[in-house]
Amino acid sequence: MPQVLIMTRLPRRVSYFLRPYITRCIGRLPEKLHGFLNLNDRDILTHAGKISHELALAKTEQVYEDYNIQRIAQSNASEGDFEKAIKNLPTAKEKRNDAD
Repeated sequence: MPQVLIMTRLPRRVSYFLRPYITRCIGRLPEKLHGFLNLNDRDILTHAGKISHELALAKTEQVYEDYNIQRIAQSNASEGDFEKAIKNLPTAKEKRNDAD
């Protein structure tokens, strides 16, 4: 029974000790976040960017269209496993000849 009481009070006790730390960290959140993002020694984007949303969408659609055309051409050129398996199936005449 005492263990149940300890477990129910634990979150309240933990939050009591963590609350000052959390409030202290929230004040420095932008600074900490910037430090975390710079861990890999690369610059992060500090401006709005150099390309508009519409241009980015147009470029994305063009790249996808090129990829899709290439993917369709490649799938038409090579015979898939399903088509190979169908060609290897015996025909109706072969089945009748085997039954006789």
